[in-house]
Amino acid sequence: MLHNFITGYTDAMIMVESQYLYEDLEFAKKAEVSESDLSEEAKGQIVSDCTRFYEANQESFEDDNSAGIDFYLTRNRHGAGFWDGDYPEETGKSLTESSHRYGEIHAYFGDDGKIYLA
Repeated sequence: MLHNFITGYTDAMIMVESQYLYEDLEFAKKAEVSESDLSEEAKGQIVSDCTRFYEANQESFEDDNSAGIDFYLTRNRHGAGFWDGDYPEETGKSLTESSHRYGEIHAYFGDDGKIYLA
């Protein structure tokens, strides 16, 4: 289900990116970064990217939540993802290539205290 894919992606993004967001001096006092901190623009980009990837590749994975996590990790070239052995080799390679076409994204706090993506 697309919703589970987006949830997995968003959870992975927040978990990984929060370490960098905490380095932002103005907002470092936040106790925890969550989905509620996302700007409308960031939410829109997440939904758009995830929907396009999911619709093009959903036949290649069984667990939508895990695939969402792997899409985030792979597109940003982290140390895990579609290529690390959880998928048949050719499937993992194909999903990795598809993920890389989306390019890397990084989160940052805007002046309004909301999270944006670049």
